[in-house]
Amino acid sequence: MKFLKRLLITSLAILIIWYFFGPSVYRWSVSYVAMEERTGHKATAPALIVYINEEASEKTEEIKEIVRQSLKLTSDKLSFTLEACPRDPNLLIETKEAHCIGYARFTATVCNHLLEKNKLSGEWKARSVQGQLYLFGYNLHSMFSNPFFRDHDFVIIENSKTKDAYYVDPTASDYLGVDFVTLRK
Repeated sequence: MKFLKRLLITSLAILIIWYFFGPSVYRWSVSYVAMEERTGHKATAPALIVYINEEASEKTEEIKEIVRQSLKLTSDKLSFTLEACPRDPNLLIETKEAHCIGYARFTATVCNHLLEKNKLSGEWKARSVQGQLYLFGYNLHSMFSNPFFRDHDFVIIENSKTKDAYYVDPTASDYLGVDFVTLRK
């Protein structure tokens, strides 16, 4: 009985800590390395365009707000799967299941559409990148032999003039509530 009580208290403490400090702890302990840019997609499917325009109807010039809207629209529409699935956001709007590649491409496509809609596409661009995750400096992908875990996709949103950039992991955002992530230098 003491064990169950301790387990419950420990679990509750972890949940409370994560609720208040989770994204900060994640950014502190996990970093990303960009390896290669993935193929970009433009929103062309009528269902995707309607979804973006209806769900993110408010205009904004605040880049962080556009990025957060993109993450929310992705999280609201997609569910994670380990199964083979399309990677094109114009197809994902219908299938609604993706792995990290689809999540990243969907977010980048939504973000670029919102940047265009808000007349910021001349300066800002979102791109899906293939990369790797490091936990306290240790490459997590080196622990797996399965090809599915050889890399991880995330999104870089960069200003072409100022070179300011934001990094997001749509999968971590959906399941851990982490908005922005840290790029390893």
